[in-house]
Amino acid sequence: MASFKIVQLRAPFLYPNFRRLFCSELFHRIGNYIAFTATSLSIEKLMGDQPFYFGLLGACITLPSLFLAPLAGTIVTKNSRVLVLRYIQIWYLVTSLVCGLILRQGYESLFLFLVVASLYGIAIAISAPVLSAFIRDVIVNEDDLASANGIGWSMLSAVVLFGSLLGAAILGKFGASGCFLVAAAFHVVAFFVLRRVTAGSNKTPDALGSEKHDTGFWFGLKYLASNPALLIVVLVEGLM
Repeated sequence: MASFKIVQLRAPFLYPNFRRLFCSELFHRIGNYIAFTATSLSIEKLMGDQPFYFGLLGACITLPSLFLAPLAGTIVTKNSRVLVLRYIQIWYLVTSLVCGLILRQGYESLFLFLVVASLYGIAIAISAPVLSAFIRDVIVNEDDLASANGIGWSMLSAVVLFGSLLGAAILGKFGASGCFLVAAAFHVVAFFVLRRVTAGSNKTPDALGSEKHDTGFWFGLKYLASNPALLIVVLVEGLM
C-alpha cells in the first residue's frame, strides 16, 4: 500500500512575507466576494432569472484572462511584483468605491455591473501570475512552496462562504451601494497589509523555519486535531 505524507501545514507561515501576503489576500478575497454577490443578485433583480445575463457576467470576468495573459507575463518579469500587487489593490479599491458612489446616486443598471465585472476581470487576469511568481520568490524550500500553493491557498477559498453570506446580509440591509463601499474598505485593509510586505525576496523564514519539519501522516492528523479552526476550514473546502 502506497504511503502518504501530509506537508506540514504551518511551514509557509514561518515566512514573514508569506504571512502578510496571506492576510492581505484574505481581506482582498472577502471584498471581492461581497462585490460579486451584490453584482449577481442585483442583475437577477434587474433582469429576472435569465441565464443569459449570468453567462454574460461570467464572460466579463473571465475573458480578460484570455487576452491579457501575455501582458501579465511581461509585468511579472519586468516589474517589482509586490508593487504590482499594491497597484492592483488600488485598482480594486477605486473600482469598488466609484461603483458604490454611483449606486448611491440611484443609477443601477446592467451596463454598470458589467463594466465593474470587466474591471475586476482585468485585475484578476494580471494578479494571478504576479501572485504565483511572488510566492516563489518568498519561499525557497520546495515542500514549503508546494504547501503554500496547495493547502495554504486552498484554505482561502473558504472565504467564498463567508464573503457571500456577508455580501447577502449587507445587500439586504444597505443595498448594492453598501456592498461595494464595504468591499472598498476591505481592499483598503488589504493594501495597507501589502505595504508591510518587502519589495525584495524574503527567503529567510522565522527561527522555527530552520527546524526539521516532521511531515509524516500521523503528524498531519495530530496537527489538524490540535487546530480545530484549521480543521473546520479544510472540511469546508473539501465540501465546496
